[in-house]
Amino acid sequence: MESIYKTGEYLEHNRGWHTEDSAWKADQIAGAIERHNVAHARVCDVGCGAGEVMRQLADRYPASQFTGYDLSPQAYEMARQRETANCHFVLGSALEESGFDLALAIDVFEHIEDCYDFLRRMKRIATWKIFHIPLDMSVLAVAVNNQMWSRREVGHLHYFSKETALATLSDCGYEIVGHQFTNSQGLNWQNLTVGGRTGRKLTKLLVLGLPRLVLTTVSPALSARFLGGLSLLVVAR
Repeated sequence: MESIYKTGEYLEHNRGWHTEDSAWKADQIAGAIERHNVAHARVCDVGCGAGEVMRQLADRYPASQFTGYDLSPQAYEMARQRETANCHFVLGSALEESGFDLALAIDVFEHIEDCYDFLRRMKRIATWKIFHIPLDMSVLAVAVNNQMWSRREVGHLHYFSKETALATLSDCGYEIVGHQFTNSQGLNWQNLTVGGRTGRKLTKLLVLGLPRLVLTTVSPALSARFLGGLSLLVVAR
């Protein structure tokens, strides 16, 4: 399954390699760094994709050094165009590296066949780790079989709830320092607009977006469990 990232099949399904979400993800990571006083002089991004998250963070922290690793030649070609004085990219695995202050795995280990081996090996790379994990397992997702869409379109092999994601990290020897839900759909009360939405987009907003937003406001945990649409940001050691 992991070969889809080398053959170009993944790029065919995801032409921008999710760069449209990179600024938002960089904001979430920077917030976690500041909240938990995470050391970040040397940062490694494991599975950096097109490299835009790294570039955004490198701009934000010019005194730090950032290195992104990815096994995909297509992702690497996109990433190397984003190199700066403090941001570099490597075509290959980061799992034999060490000596970093912080290692990132942003929407990564759900793609890995043996995610337990990956996580145990990743633990040696850096003192601090930040994970961003899509929460594909919800009551709604199971009811509509959304896991098969996630498998086909974005290559997810494992489907997590908050509880199973944290348990997996604990099983692999991580100390959980902090975690929080993130709104991976980007919908909030400030940017909620009906204008310009028609057809399927309007239907999706009214049928799914609004209920998710209301329940997330009341209880993110209940929203993640029943309606989905959230991810989990985890700071660990």
